[in-house]
Amino acid sequence: MKQKKNRSQLQYGMYASFFTAIVVVVVLVVNLLVGQMNWKFDLTKNQLYTLSEETVELLKSTQETVELYSVYPEGEELSVVTQILDRYGAVSSKVKVENIDPYTNPQWINQFAQQGETVGVGSVIVGVGGQYKIIQAQDMADIYTDQTTGTTYLTGIKLESVLTGTLRQMLSGETSKIYALTGHNEMAIEEDLIREMEYAGFTLEDLSLVTETAVPEDCEILLINAPTADLTERERTAIESYLQQGGSLFVTLGLTTEHLTNFEVLLANYGIAPSNRMVVEGSANFAYQQNPYYLVPSISNELELSKPLSEAKTSVLIPFGTEITLLETKRNSVEIATILESSPYASSQSLEEMGSGEAQVSAEATGPFALAVYITDESLDGTEDGTQIAVFSSETILESSINSVVNGGNYGLVMNTLDVLAGNDMVERSKSLGAEEYLQMNQTTAILMMFLCVIVLPVVILAAGVVVVIRRRNK
Repeated sequence: MKQKKNRSQLQYGMYASFFTAIVVVVVLVVNLLVGQMNWKFDLTKNQLYTLSEETVELLKSTQETVELYSVYPEGEELSVVTQILDRYGAVSSKVKVENIDPYTNPQWINQFAQQGETVGVGSVIVGVGGQYKIIQAQDMADIYTDQTTGTTYLTGIKLESVLTGTLRQMLSGETSKIYALTGHNEMAIEEDLIREMEYAGFTLEDLSLVTETAVPEDCEILLINAPTADLTERERTAIESYLQQGGSLFVTLGLTTEHLTNFEVLLANYGIAPSNRMVVEGSANFAYQQNPYYLVPSISNELELSKPLSEAKTSVLIPFGTEITLLETKRNSVEIATILESSPYASSQSLEEMGSGEAQVSAEATGPFALAVYITDESLDGTEDGTQIAVFSSETILESSINSVVNGGNYGLVMNTLDVLAGNDMVERSKSLGAEEYLQMNQTTAILMMFLCVIVLPVVILAAGVVVVIRRRNK
């Protein structure tokens, strides 16, 4: 009997040793594979280190060698930047990634200075076919400055959109031309947005239809930014002709009490009208810091240009937005989709009454109100590449200071819209940063994972072995 008991204990010990050995071997093999294969897992909640499908497809399709250089002193690299660059290099063998220490390699850096270029610490240099472009550190991130304290915060990383846009332009050698209409007191486009456009492969040029008789043939997008003076009939006709041939139009509405007859006729032809009524938000969930005129609208998840932002729970801020009226009658070929919308609790005020100091919230005009719309129509020849129009309720969607409040959300939507209007593939825009998102796996998580693999899992397996042994003894 005693020999039988000893034999059982020996079997138990052998089972335990066998399973423990297996677990140890598995853990060692997994660690070896991860180290050798350079596998990395993106555990950030907004997939900060995960490249978009558009970026991956671009990298896989290139036949040219792409050079990506980060510029940091050795040991002082910004992890979030170098890791994203490493992801580019992992997609294709054509992509070479390297960090250049500006203090130990001053001659390499000075070659750009001799060409009038500035290469600062934190820059990324992109090389294709012997040509180089420099992305400055401040252009890779969204920066927010607290107006009260003066403190500056890094709130978002937009390296992928800037880098992929630059690569797309350098590899194709093509740019998309945007013409900004002038002559009607339009608001100027700010430098921050112009840089965003350039990195995305757009060039911006002013257009006066007083001196020009037609919209240029190379115009991919015509931009009309908050006009407060009316178009002439000849200008309206020129724009209508451009749109009927499959042109694309980006419009923001300006704050004015004037009725811009020709401008309103242009928009009415596509089923919408400016209301000259300011939206007053009645829900605190749709207003910034409980200011009813600072609108934080809902974002459509049904449109290509806004769905990524909606799914990422990105916010858009539109101060002083006016209601976009959807007309009851329109042509059957015209399709109108809402991009941004107020809450059902919103109301509106007449701009004219506000100007006279007699403004009252309309009891009849209740939300939700359209604050941005996307319109499509067939071109005259009936082709699929028809007219596209995006209309936003306020030019504040284009202001840099407003964009920084929502961590780049406004510019993300604007750039997505421009990509769709130009027929370009969209890339991931700015991804917000949180304190917990700077590392793929923090030390606590790593220790927890090790504890589970080395201690908990073997104990579970050992317990299972004990159960098996006991059951066999009972038989």
